[in-house]
Amino acid sequence: MKARVLVAGALALACIDAHAQDAPDVDLTLIAGGWTHDMILPQADNVVVGAMTLKAHWSPTADLSFDGEAFGIASSSTVGQRGRINLRKAYMALDAGRMTVRVGRQVENWGRADRINPTDNLSPRDYTILTSEDADQRLGLAMVRADFAISEALTVSGNWIPEFRATKLLTPVPQTMGRDRRRWDARQFAVKLDHSGGGLDWSLSYFRGRDPVLDLALSPSGLVQRYNRVQVYGGDVAAAAGPYGLRFEAAYTKTRFSPVRDPLVRRPELWAVMGVDRTIGGVYSNVQVSARSVFSYTSLTPVSLSAVRQRIDALRYQQDETQFGMTLNLRKSWDDGRWNAEFSGLRYFERQQGLLRIGLRHQISPNLTMHLKAQKFYGTKGSYFDTIRPVSSVGLEVRFVL
Repeated sequence: MKARVLVAGALALACIDAHAQDAPDVDLTLIAGGWTHDMILPQADNVVVGAMTLKAHWSPTADLSFDGEAFGIASSSTVGQRGRINLRKAYMALDAGRMTVRVGRQVENWGRADRINPTDNLSPRDYTILTSEDADQRLGLAMVRADFAISEALTVSGNWIPEFRATKLLTPVPQTMGRDRRRWDARQFAVKLDHSGGGLDWSLSYFRGRDPVLDLALSPSGLVQRYNRVQVYGGDVAAAAGPYGLRFEAAYTKTRFSPVRDPLVRRPELWAVMGVDRTIGGVYSNVQVSARSVFSYTSLTPVSLSAVRQRIDALRYQQDETQFGMTLNLRKSWDDGRWNAEFSGLRYFERQQGLLRIGLRHQISPNLTMHLKAQKFYGTKGSYFDTIRPVSSVGLEVRFVL
């Protein structure tokens, strides 16, 4: 924790000093808000949050640039106080004609579907961060990324990702359970072939590395957590058909699951999302359907481990051999964009589980924005969304950009 504070502090001082010399572009956003519930179990009520985001961009030459982003948050609730600082980005980019190389901590967002992205496996998240913006929950990873432009529309990218950071879930791991505290894995990498332009956007991707969501394993001392290696083969496509936008994204995830050797590991799966969007009467509408097929589903689990296996299956949405779902996203802006309203919903039919979100944003001035957000989780008993139902919340947030 102290190391992170020092790094973020050094970044802030460097950016402020450089800004005084009119070298980089610096943006500081101050955030204050209040929420009915915290985003971590056990549940906390009446949460007051203060946060800040510091972004800096500096281009000393036309071919060389530096980017940094630090995020800090502190909260106080009925169960106490907590805080953290996250150095989300700190990388150097070198543009050498048809090749661009980035070195340092970065955030990678993959996938062309709307928010539900089977191929988005590189950057972990911290779901416990109370915020009105989903992007604030993203965590960066130290990596080397190289992009090579084969043509004007076609690019091949390679990522070497030696740093590992786990996704922080809403349901904490019991303190008595053995922890997997790894921070580095030099064997992680990803490649992507991306085509953008010409009326059809698509990509093919491959990731080989650690799953940021935990599995469980047996040891002589009992259950321990593990972040096992996975391989993900993915692809996406987006196109326009008149006033309609069409999207498709799918990924096959290969895991080390074995009913004998590793019975508590995530099962292999094929997950696909297909959707259509259109703006009608000033309202952006997006509808998507989701289908997931779980392999090795019928593999027998020892009776003594069946309860733990059910917990893993609920966490991975693998309680059923096949799973179907739907998402709906509606957005509307008015008064020259000063007001924005959004409704989004997700439902998986087999367990009747999902979430509902309503958001309202008002641009009070060029530097001051107010956000209102409400979210509700629901599901049948034993489903993942039923487990996190207590963190359903309503919050009001104000953001000021310096």
